[in-house]
Amino acid sequence: MDKNRLAILKLIKAGLLSEQCVLEDDLDWNYILLSSYRLDIVNVVYQAIKSSNLHVPPEYLKVFQVQALHGMKRDRNQISLINALFKCFEENGITYLPLKGSVLKSLYPKAEFRQMSDADIYIKAGEYDRIKPLMEQLGYSFVGGIHHELIWERKDELIVELHKSIFDPTYGMIDYFDRCRDKAVDNRHQNFRMDLDINDHLVYAVIHLAKHCIIGSANIKNLLDIYFLKKEQNIDETYVEQCLKKLQLKDFYDVLCAALDEWFNGKDFSERSEKLLIPMLTVSEKNKASRRLASSVVINHFCKKKVTFMGKVKFCFMKFFRPYKHISKEYPVLKKVPVLLPVFWIWRPFHHFFTNSTYKNNVLDMSGQQFGQRVEKYKADMELLGLEKMIPGYDEKSE
Repeated sequence: MDKNRLAILKLIKAGLLSEQCVLEDDLDWNYILLSSYRLDIVNVVYQAIKSSNLHVPPEYLKVFQVQALHGMKRDRNQISLINALFKCFEENGITYLPLKGSVLKSLYPKAEFRQMSDADIYIKAGEYDRIKPLMEQLGYSFVGGIHHELIWERKDELIVELHKSIFDPTYGMIDYFDRCRDKAVDNRHQNFRMDLDINDHLVYAVIHLAKHCIIGSANIKNLLDIYFLKKEQNIDETYVEQCLKKLQLKDFYDVLCAALDEWFNGKDFSERSEKLLIPMLTVSEKNKASRRLASSVVINHFCKKKVTFMGKVKFCFMKFFRPYKHISKEYPVLKKVPVLLPVFWIWRPFHHFFTNSTYKNNVLDMSGQQFGQRVEKYKADMELLGLEKMIPGYDEKSE
């Protein structure tokens, strides 16, 4: 692991634990600042800079100060908006179950150390018709939705993801989360609020991180959530490990625990720990897009033992010829004139190629000779982390 990523990990640890840290010379503070901003950990890193009295170039220190103040303001505003939303649900008899950041930030030394990109809340799908006008009254606008969540936004302030199921059903585990939901009914803090048992929330956090590792969008915040959940007094490790073993994620959990132990106890990182941590600290959009593309090929099962020409053709066919319900969201005119669908099937790839840099890079990426090797490396990484059995469509027999 390079010295700049190691420096970020040291800064996070020092900021969270109020410790002193010593860094190497000649660090790339532009990289550290950019990474801290994109990973939503500026407040933690700035705390470490202050408490350790580190010498940071003035131009970067000033940006850290400004962004940390912005983070505090943003966090307080989000907490206020979330509390107002919960109050509205209580007053109108709406059953709700908060997930992830809005719950876990209370475990951190300071609330602003756990920044949120959105607020995740499980709701009963049957109550959505009652929830929709309440969201509008509170100033939220509907953005869109996928099979398991509905997304609302209060512009430049808060995104709320209303989950119709606690976890993405693409990955299975419905029985497990139905049981968690039923247990939560008996764990009410208020009349209509439900909360996951702390052990189930840890299992949920592990599964959530596993999903993001698979699709190439894991954030170091997700691992920190697990660190603080594990520190809770009521955690039953035997129960947690039994659940994860049934869900075929015990090996992945072992990797997480080892990485946290090595990180927070100053040990050398193992190969598996580095495979876990480096993608979480990678902020290059190009690198992340390339990883997401490789994961998409594997998830959609267009390659068995290796990436073939026909596998690429099938993948491109799926991406180019999107179903009507998907492409009509992108081009609303199709809702009025659905017979134009074949026209947009032809127009869309060319339009995206010249207007969407990520789309263009993906097309060029897949046409390159090295793409098959990257897919194979992705699959090897997933196996090293113990995640291959969780990938939808992954065929063990093909290996």
